[in-house]
Amino acid sequence: MGTMSESMVYKGLKETFESSPEEEIEDYKKVKWIIFSDLHKGQGDGADDFKVCKPAYHAALGYYLAAGYTLILLGDVEEFWESFPKKVFKEYQDTFELEKKFTNVNGEERYLRIWGNHDDLWRWKRNVNKYGKKLMGESKALDEGKKFIINYKGKKIVIFLAHGHQGTLESDRFRKLSRFIVRVIWRNFQRITRIPSTTPAKDFKLKKEHERVMYSWVKKDMKDTNMVFICGHTHRPVFISEAHEDDIISKINEKNKELQEAKDEEQKKLIQEKIYNLYAELEWVKSKSNSETSGMPGTPLPCFFNTGCCSFGDGDITGLEIADGEIRLVRWPDDNGNPKKKTIRTLELDKIFNDLLERNS
Repeated sequence: MGTMSESMVYKGLKETFESSPEEEIEDYKKVKWIIFSDLHKGQGDGADDFKVCKPAYHAALGYYLAAGYTLILLGDVEEFWESFPKKVFKEYQDTFELEKKFTNVNGEERYLRIWGNHDDLWRWKRNVNKYGKKLMGESKALDEGKKFIINYKGKKIVIFLAHGHQGTLESDRFRKLSRFIVRVIWRNFQRITRIPSTTPAKDFKLKKEHERVMYSWVKKDMKDTNMVFICGHTHRPVFISEAHEDDIISKINEKNKELQEAKDEEQKKLIQEKIYNLYAELEWVKSKSNSETSGMPGTPLPCFFNTGCCSFGDGDITGLEIADGEIRLVRWPDDNGNPKKKTIRTLELDKIFNDLLERNS
């Protein structure tokens, strides 16, 4: 992820925001997006974090292609810090072919890619000319970010998409040195130990701090833009500026209040069972994030979302759907391991947009 200073992250994100192309959305309730990030496709060896997640990712793409969604990939799709491009392309030729189907669906392009720090070779047109058209149908260098503009109640709402590494030292400013260290040292260690990258062994406190800084940038530094920022990079799902575990804790508190007010014994038993299940879910989620919560200050403003990743060590992937006037945090596969999605959280876009406008009124 990277060492950071708040001012450098602010600066890096703002520069990306200002240089990113923008597109106007005429009717946000007709949007159908699935946003994934951080696949880290490798070369199929012990250092390849995507390998175990490939079945879930393919199942998800099959669903979203048939259902008419646009596929948005927010960077670190390939792991070029650890693996050379040709080896990645050879290992995941079928995955690239499946992704490429979104580039031309009955003459309609339903595909958008943003580059991240681990797949930043796509920022250069020469690399796109060499590899991109065959793999992605792309013929131009990828952008570092994208802005979508929505006219809502006479005001401008901006949905800003970027990877989220901007401004950190090893992921942005010193990425060439970091790439060398990862390729030469970490990859060989990972091959021997089989330790996946997305585990509690990573610096969770740094992830938490980075999330806080990015949230603060949107809420304070970019206050006047009415922005919703969607990113990846930290590998941890964040929904309406809350990490998943924070949301579960809120639900437990709500259920405990219901339990205190319940008078019927049968109703109490049902509520108590829901509380037990929420505690089970909380410990399951915390086991993936080193038993800590995000600690966002105050009541979070719904302006910051993180897709999570497609490289969890247990084969799960998470992403964000925007469809039917809602944003949804989803996980593949479902609780039973079937090739179906589980919707973890849902919120209406109207609620988000109104909260942003009320904050600035």
